[in-house]
Amino acid sequence: MNDEKQLELDFSSPYQDVAQELGIRWVPETATPEQIKEWHETDSKWWADRGLSIVAIASVLQFGSLGFMLLTMLVIEINIGG
Repeated sequence: MNDEKQLELDFSSPYQDVAQELGIRWVPETATPEQIKEWHETDSKWWADRGLSIVAIASVLQFGSLGFMLLTMLVIEINIGG
């Protein structure tokens, strides 16, 4: 009986399409400081400028929904249980 272990290879690829194959890890390339600066100035600037407004609107909607729910329960309690 031969006790040879299976040879384990570590394959990686910077291309996500290739890395979908079994046994291949996706390892993205490290971004340079220039690429990071460009990304912050172009892609993420829109979200950064509007992030607080989006959170504020979502919070107002959530608290408004909670208040409407409590008001509805109060009206039902007054009409049925009172």
